[in-house]
Amino acid sequence: MYGDFFKESWKRLFKNLELFVPDVIFYVVSGIVALLIINQLGLSDLFVAGDSLLQSKEALVNFLSTLSPSFILSAIFYFILFVIVTFIVGSGTDVAKYNMMTDVLLKKKINFIRSLTGGAKKFFWRYIGMKILTSVMVLLSLFVLYLIYALVAGGNTLVSLVLITLIVMIFFGLWFYFLVPILFLKDIGLNPLFVEGFMLLKKKLSVIVLTFLTIFGVGLAVSIIFEIFDMLFKSFLPLLLINIIVAIIIEVWADLFKFMIYNKIKKAKY
Repeated sequence: MYGDFFKESWKRLFKNLELFVPDVIFYVVSGIVALLIINQLGLSDLFVAGDSLLQSKEALVNFLSTLSPSFILSAIFYFILFVIVTFIVGSGTDVAKYNMMTDVLLKKKINFIRSLTGGAKKFFWRYIGMKILTSVMVLLSLFVLYLIYALVAGGNTLVSLVLITLIVMIFFGLWFYFLVPILFLKDIGLNPLFVEGFMLLKKKLSVIVLTFLTIFGVGLAVSIIFEIFDMLFKSFLPLLLINIIVAIIIEVWADLFKFMIYNKIKKAKY
């Protein structure tokens, strides 16, 4: 199954190039907002002298000592603003992308504007709610487990805390892995969404693991290739641009591949 879906996912991806539009828009908007904030904070010159600062501890310490409390407050404010803006823009472009992927699987003609407006009306707030709930569930679980460990064990050894964190992240990572395809392909509310995700974890763990390993393997192979190119060629900007383009391609392909896998198994009883 995986070999066929792997080949088919790449074919469908490059037959529907409009699938790349949402991610491109997100990266462009994020870059523009980041540049505006850097300019507003007066940090443009810092990036020119960035290498010398990183190479000299003394220069870095001197630079940090010149930062005033008002600058630090401004930086915190703009950082929070950047997170909020990118979260909202990213959620909107994600909804458009996933709506288009649903159309691809239904063999409909995709359209970014239609998917953006129609998808926002239908899925935006549920998608936002899903993202918030997943974060809250992970953070709350970590907090409770850390607290129990501190009370029972009476200590906070680093190894134990790392182990707890890994177990929690793996468990929730597997549970939440197909939440997005479930949401868009089954069009359900948040409560049944998390129930469906958990039932899928119980009944189709091997599918989740194999899908993850396939996507991870592709990402790892691409990373190794780029490491080799980075060692051979030292021209930073072209490599950075190529890296961003390839990252977008891999990210969009991975999403489409997950949609195709879930679309295949969603009729099974689990």
